[in-house]
Order: sequence, then structure tokens, then C-alpha cells
Amino acid sequence: MATIAKNRIVRQGNMLPIFSDAKPVVSSAISWNQGDLLYFDDTNNLLKPVTADADAARFAGIAQQTIVSGKPKAVYSGTAVDSAAAIESIVGPAHGCDAKLKLKVGDTFAPGDLVYATAVDAQTISVTGTNAIGVFIDAGVTAVSGSEGIVRLSQKVAALEL
Repeated sequence: MATIAKNRIVRQGNMLPIFSDAKPVVSSAISWNQGDLLYFDDTNNLLKPVTADADAARFAGIAQQTIVSGKPKAVYSGTAVDSAAAIESIVGPAHGCDAKLKLKVGDTFAPGDLVYATAVDAQTISVTGTNAIGVFIDAGVTAVSGSEGIVRLSQKVAALEL
């Protein structure tokens, strides 16, 4: 299921992206929306949207801007200079922040629960999984369609840890 671009960051803590300029780790084959959870594919050395809990083993953070075919989404579409414009830089994914994410329908979330990426889409979290991406810090809830909750995100890019 596709996601919709949305600024999901509700509180900025110590947001220091791993890649302050993500341009070197994005390719023309990659697209994501603002608000998508991203991981670092260390085989191809690229940032990609999560598609399953296994991707979160290399969780990099939440996308701060929409990328379409390796380029920031154009402000004005259909103009002659869209595809010709040089890419200055791409904002890297944020972590160490609080984000309001979609909750997996049927899961019961409680404050302090570890949360995990899902195969539902790149903006939905669950209380079951193997590779935690953060901690649920909102009021407890059993998720129904449209439920959202606040999560404190942390990065897990083991290949880049010092």
C-alpha cells in the first residue's frame, strides 16, 4: 500500500541525521514520501523505505522530504526545467525525534512499548517484531482504522555505528 507525504515529526529532539546530505545514498530507482520510515541498504549503499520488520535492522530514521526517482519532488510540475534542475542536496532521515505514525489495526499499544516497522506500508508500526525502531510514548490504545500514535524514534544502522 502506498503512503501519502506528510510531515509526521511532532517534536524535534536531538535530530542529527546520519547523512546530513543524503544525495550520495539515493539513486534514480528510489522514491519515498515525507514521513516514510527509511533504512540503509548496506549491500547497495542506499537509503530505502522500509517494507518489513527485517528492514528495520538497519533503520536510519524518518524521511524529512519526498524523493521521486532520486530527486526532491518538484515544487512546480510540468515546467521545462523540472528534470534539468541540478540537485543541490537531499535532507537525510531524522531520528532522535518524536513522530506521529500510523498504528497497525488490531494491535494494542501501551506507553513504553517497543514498536516495529511493518509490511503494511512505510509509515505504519506494530507492537510485534524483531527489530525495534523506537518507543511508543502516547496514551494506550487498541488501534482501529485511522489510528495514529507518537513514537520516539532511534536509529539502528549497525554498519555505521562507531
